[in-house]
Amino acid sequence: MALWNGVSRGLVAGLILAVAGCGWGTPAPRPSTGSAVDKTVSAQREPISAITGDSPNFAQMSNGTLMTVVSRDFGRGAKPGALVELYYPHYATDHLWDSYVGIGANGHFKWAHDLQLVRQQLVPDSGIAVSTFRGDGYTLTIEDVVRPEANAHVRHVTVTNTGMAPLNGLTSSFYGFFILGGLPGGNRLHVDRARNALVQSDDRVAIAVSCNRPMGAWQCGDANLPLGQRQDARMAAEAQRLPGNEAAGPLATGVNGVMQQTLGALAPGASVDATYVIGVGGSEEAAIGEAQSALEAGWEGCRREDLARWGQWLSRAHQPQGMPAAAAAVYRRALVTMEQSVNDVGGIIAAPTNLNPPYRFVWPRDGSFIARCLQSVGFDADARRCFEFQERLQRPDGGWAVNYFPDGSRPLWEFGAKGDEHDEVGTFVWGVDETFRADGDTSWLAARWPAVQKACDFLLRQQQANGLLTTCRDLWELDSDGSWTYSNGAAWAGLQAGARIAQQLGHDAESERYLAAASRLKAAIEQNLVFEGVLVRGARGGGVDRTLEAANLALGSNTFGVWSDSDPRLKQTADAVGRKLISPWGGIRRYEGDRYYDGQPWPVSTAWLGMVRLAEGDRAGAQALFDTMTRYAQQTDALMLGEQFDEANKRWVSAFPLNWSEAVYVQFAQQLYGN
Repeated sequence: MALWNGVSRGLVAGLILAVAGCGWGTPAPRPSTGSAVDKTVSAQREPISAITGDSPNFAQMSNGTLMTVVSRDFGRGAKPGALVELYYPHYATDHLWDSYVGIGANGHFKWAHDLQLVRQQLVPDSGIAVSTFRGDGYTLTIEDVVRPEANAHVRHVTVTNTGMAPLNGLTSSFYGFFILGGLPGGNRLHVDRARNALVQSDDRVAIAVSCNRPMGAWQCGDANLPLGQRQDARMAAEAQRLPGNEAAGPLATGVNGVMQQTLGALAPGASVDATYVIGVGGSEEAAIGEAQSALEAGWEGCRREDLARWGQWLSRAHQPQGMPAAAAAVYRRALVTMEQSVNDVGGIIAAPTNLNPPYRFVWPRDGSFIARCLQSVGFDADARRCFEFQERLQRPDGGWAVNYFPDGSRPLWEFGAKGDEHDEVGTFVWGVDETFRADGDTSWLAARWPAVQKACDFLLRQQQANGLLTTCRDLWELDSDGSWTYSNGAAWAGLQAGARIAQQLGHDAESERYLAAASRLKAAIEQNLVFEGVLVRGARGGGVDRTLEAANLALGSNTFGVWSDSDPRLKQTADAVGRKLISPWGGIRRYEGDRYYDGQPWPVSTAWLGMVRLAEGDRAGAQALFDTMTRYAQQTDALMLGEQFDEANKRWVSAFPLNWSEAVYVQFAQQLYGN
């Protein structure tokens, strides 16, 4: 899985990312706003998850080029209803520190996240997030969406007077602290009065913020400057005195801006609204054009665009009949979530999280599973583009780095042939073969042959005299000193798939070589990686690591098919996992002794056991595990699945959402309710 919990490697990478903000620059210190802070880190967490904290994400919205993220009320840096990420282009660079809306009424001013959060939800079958707050005599609703065919984020703000007296002096303010290119020092910000916009740019990208109502006041500020004409814009808004400075930057700590709209008096029961737009482009003119186009469409037009996009997309997706309504809603949201994460060059990010934890990158393993899932519901083009993208990332030796930036420009973590993850290599070949077997496109398969051949030859070079793979990093990115059972299973599946592909394309010699290597590998797994009838974690240090690990259930037909589902070793492993790794709600943890994010249950692990139970004929047991996953998703009105679920606090911890979790939910639903 796309995880960041190997202590030795993770600490180094964490320090780099903490400094770089994943954009290789140093952002200005985040000012204190009295907003929600993640104070829930357990003493049981190991160092990496304790340092990283939890994702503040509530929901993401995207169009393949631009992705934005709305915050929930939990997680490190959380400010409910705020925008906390803006990735552009190809989701490769984060350009936002944070951005939020404030309301002034009857002489008092508050940011949305300082009001009482009433509810956050995603509009069903859409990319629209809605955050509702309660203030002193009013409600504030913020609706967020990214335009499907244009690079603009639209925020629709509605204030309703819920009191018995008028709201006087009502204002709405938009605050943005953008760090273009991840490097705030080169940013320049100015007011464009003629086009009612705040415009920020550096040498590579520009952002224009505009509104359908004229600016009554504004401030272009030097970030963290407490006083003066160039005062920090957030501080100026909170002091209810915007100096009207018209330009700021470049400055090492960055620049920020506020625009304020006058909404007037509001009678009891009445509502008033404003529409803000963040236009993004490669130049100031392009960004302003995106903003103006969105304003011309209006909030209703942008909302209808999004509903039409997802309505049409979902109408093409295979959805099993007979699912309960609650499960069907989670299933459909999973499909939207995965598609949101496919960028316009074929990369599929693991999760839209930047630093808590840093998963907004492409892992070949995750990408292969997600692509295969999208194909299974009818989206062949996405699957093919994903494998073609990964093919472009392949090293000359046939392997892959751990992960990559979403534009494919470079790896994030690269540790060499034996420091990376061999399971990703086997999974790529397995995924290519699965894709071909589903659609039968021989010409597409033939174009993949060079990458498949290099990957299989890489695996052959990693095979030891005893038949097992050499040491490598395990799929959880914990250790790199063992020959892991899961990795060997993935390699076996890759070699088997490579043999089938070679035979299909007439490469008989390669087919025979790969089949022979796969046979040796399976025999070695049986001889070396089973103890007392149960699959162990792996071989290491001249012996075996007997840790019970749920990932080994992927060696059944649900994924790699090393053994038939009736094999007693698979059944005994499943029974042990069901006894020893089960949580109070019925979810499944990864392995014995897990402390990463307190060792919470994972949807991926839960699905692995559930699919084995179903294959064994235990439909009731499988249904209970599937229902647990659905119950997890239903704990938030986003209906998405994260990496791990904290049952005690009823919330997602670590990355949220996680596309691998979404993929296994869809896969499990297809098997349970009929594909």
